[in-house]
Amino acid sequence: MACKKGCFRCCMAPIIDINGIEICGISWYASEKLIGDVRKTVKSQLINHRTSTQCPFLVDSICAIYTVRPITCRQFHIIGEPCGEKEDVLITRPQDIWAANRTIGKKVAIKILPFFGIHNRKKQESAFERGFIAAVSKPMHRLDMKIFYEVMELFDNV
Repeated sequence: MACKKGCFRCCMAPIIDINGIEICGISWYASEKLIGDVRKTVKSQLINHRTSTQCPFLVDSICAIYTVRPITCRQFHIIGEPCGEKEDVLITRPQDIWAANRTIGKKVAIKILPFFGIHNRKKQESAFERGFIAAVSKPMHRLDMKIFYEVMELFDNV
């Protein structure tokens, strides 16, 4: 894998999908776990997120929410050479993008689907086959990141 700690090229492009469960997890983590300068930087970046394609949770080339990062971030890996500056590997090297195994994807979906009210195993498998998780996900860069900021503010003012 070319991806290592400090590698952040994919964090500079708006390609991440996120769903409601991930939004809740990130909101909780950002509000209750981020502290000090990292917290201040994230809050500033959340307010100004429309001025950049950079993920607002990227601080000093490191993911501030790594523990609760979206599934898309967890599954996006480059094989071989690290990405070049401003390289779009989706265009330049699609063959170097590691694709998650369908079995792993199904296991992840089965764990997440109860949060969407889908508890029956047959219904979970059907939802997975129909692409339910992708259908309820949105591009992260299109979210109003002020939502995260406002929740963090609530915790700061308690």
